[in-house]
Amino acid sequence: MEIVSPPLYLVWNSDYKHDQPILDEQHRGIVSIINSLHFFIQQGTALDSLGPTIDLLRRFLDFHFKTEGGILLAVESPLSEEYKKLALDSLQEFDLICQHAIRDEQPQEVLLFLKRWWQSHLELHERINPYFRHWTGEYCQV
Repeated sequence: MEIVSPPLYLVWNSDYKHDQPILDEQHRGIVSIINSLHFFIQQGTALDSLGPTIDLLRRFLDFHFKTEGGILLAVESPLSEEYKKLALDSLQEFDLICQHAIRDEQPQEVLLFLKRWWQSHLELHERINPYFRHWTGEYCQV
């Protein structure tokens, strides 16, 4: 008898690459953590028991936003401030969605938010990628 694994929630594909190795690695990490969260939810794990996974994802998102924001600052992108606000808004919305999902026992709310966020983050990259191409490796702390 063949064991069938549940499908991944987000499937990584080469279209997600942005030709900045650190950003591509971080994006793969984000997709991996989202898929891990999906796996545990599909196994019936309650969201309030997934605190370490949620915390890891939140910290990784914050780390990723700081990486991209720092690069945008380093290349003096006019989108730096807008990016910083979008990042903060995303983290605050993630926190709120997680609180509501735990309270209402609706873990799918978190996954739906993350899927929408991932798509909007990829769309945002269409606007910020030209600035990343000018990055020489110098980094500005945020």
